[in-house]
Amino acid sequence: MAMTSAERSRRYKERHPEKRKEQSKAYHDRNREQRNADSRAWHADGGKEKRREQRGSVSVDEHLARLAQKRESHAAYMREWYKTEHGRRALVANQLRKQKIITIEEYDAAWDAQQGKCFMCGTFRERYTVSSGPRRLAVDHCHKSGKFRKLLCDNCNRLLGFARENQATLRAAIAYLDEHSV
Repeated sequence: MAMTSAERSRRYKERHPEKRKEQSKAYHDRNREQRNADSRAWHADGGKEKRREQRGSVSVDEHLARLAQKRESHAAYMREWYKTEHGRRALVANQLRKQKIITIEEYDAAWDAQQGKCFMCGTFRERYTVSSGPRRLAVDHCHKSGKFRKLLCDNCNRLLGFARENQATLRAAIAYLDEHSV
């Protein structure tokens, strides 16, 4: 069976890759000026826009406008999705994944065990909340070991943080309040 011209060319390229590179480089060197001139003329004549029209494509401006509209509609969709229970849970799961302390399943189990209340003060918080309104319970953890302790409200979590988890500081604060309470 006879080989076609395309098959012979392909085989030659496979068997002699260095020679093909040399030939290609030599051709480009010999014809550099003409190729550059052709390219400049093609671009000056609106080559890209003509090719888009021939292919049935849209202009760059129209393409960018469509992308902007698509981005905006996707953003609006995501804003609505984050208002759903599933969307809020996915958002919290992503935040917890970044913290690398507990998983969303562990958070759910702790929330259920504490009945949605802060372990220290008993303030109730919704399971998953978005940025507006009261926040969800914070994941308290030991900063030395990284081990999860309990779920706390923002105020109690900050209290521990500002006291640098120092029991002596917290005892002194309690003594101060006892002494100066009205």
